[in-house]
Amino acid sequence: MKSTSDLELIVISSPVPVPNEADGIQQLFEAGMELFHLRKPDMDQDAFLKLLAQMDSKYCNRMAIHQHHDLADDFGIKRLHFTEWKRKNTAKDELLGLKEKGLKISTSIHDLGLLTSLSHFDYVFFSPVFDSLSKKGYSSSLESGFKLVKPVGSPKVMALGGVELKNLSQVKAMGFDGAAVLGAIWNQTEKERPKILQALMKKEINKLHYISQEPPFNSHLESILHALEAGCKWVQLRVKNLQEQEVLDIAKVARQLCTEHQAQLIINDYVTVAKEVNADGVHVGLNDMSVAAARQILGPDKIIGATANTIDQVIMHAKAHPDYIGIGPFRFTRTKEKLSPILGLEGYASILNAMNSLKINIPVIAVGGIISSDVPALLAQGVHGVAISGDINHATEMERKVEEIYQMLQVAK
Repeated sequence: MKSTSDLELIVISSPVPVPNEADGIQQLFEAGMELFHLRKPDMDQDAFLKLLAQMDSKYCNRMAIHQHHDLADDFGIKRLHFTEWKRKNTAKDELLGLKEKGLKISTSIHDLGLLTSLSHFDYVFFSPVFDSLSKKGYSSSLESGFKLVKPVGSPKVMALGGVELKNLSQVKAMGFDGAAVLGAIWNQTEKERPKILQALMKKEINKLHYISQEPPFNSHLESILHALEAGCKWVQLRVKNLQEQEVLDIAKVARQLCTEHQAQLIINDYVTVAKEVNADGVHVGLNDMSVAAARQILGPDKIIGATANTIDQVIMHAKAHPDYIGIGPFRFTRTKEKLSPILGLEGYASILNAMNSLKINIPVIAVGGIISSDVPALLAQGVHGVAISGDINHATEMERKVEEIYQMLQVAK
């Protein structure tokens, strides 16, 4: 099951000045914005420099500039965008020279037929995909049912023009690699912009997580295959005490199995393995790599989950914006060597109430010794979903058990 989480999301600045603009951009970075394009076509270099100087330097490596490229070195900016005019008036050798220096370059097009000639760019903006939200009368010319077919060697193509929350799934269906938003953000009030951004970035987190186990099967791969055949659409490969190469060998097969069954694969703990096999994401435990470090390795488009047992641990993770938090254990389970204190329903109620009070809006997956009959009570506490393995593994009819659990979880929608 694929979601809009596969799309890279880029925010482009308003072309005209915005009140408290530097603070507003900073708020978007703090809300999780991964890549920002500063585009001010009518701003002179002094004003452009002043705006850059007002921003926290730690975010400059996640920023591209459209004008005044000579300022990039002063601020440690490693991304340059070329307008159509500037691209046509810049020699290809000069562009390749920038890439050799470690810079990423992008450009804008209105004709997809140009893709074959732009292989030296990292990505391009194609517009307008929908009727523009910021330019009246700037309308899409794409036919209904349009599907992007990229020639071999083409750069990534980002959809631009009229992209907003209600049509983001269409962008993915059309075959674009990502989306750039402008009006969807800047037409909102300063208070609403971070909320809109987080809604746009929200990744689809399945409500049923299957975590691989060996008993009662002969191997993790056998357990995964049985779960996939039974209908599970989210699998976490959780192997412990193995060398990384051994885990990689298992993960490669798990990736293939999940792809064949159109399921998402999450790797527990081994972040570099997740990157190597192009897994959908990674789950980090309390003693594993941090969420922030995992994000640095895997990038913005991968799912990152984290383990918590207390509200303090939830608060710690929330600062790095994980896509979900696995909270547990619900009851005693033999699958964990070092079991944290058991929570029970009261424990979940306490943590979820505290999260609501603190306005921490991250999906919670209940984990640890859960069986299907626990699902209604856990949903009533406010969890997003559940991790169930043993109850599925030992079911006489695994497919019927999985269907039963999904039907229970569907009630929560």
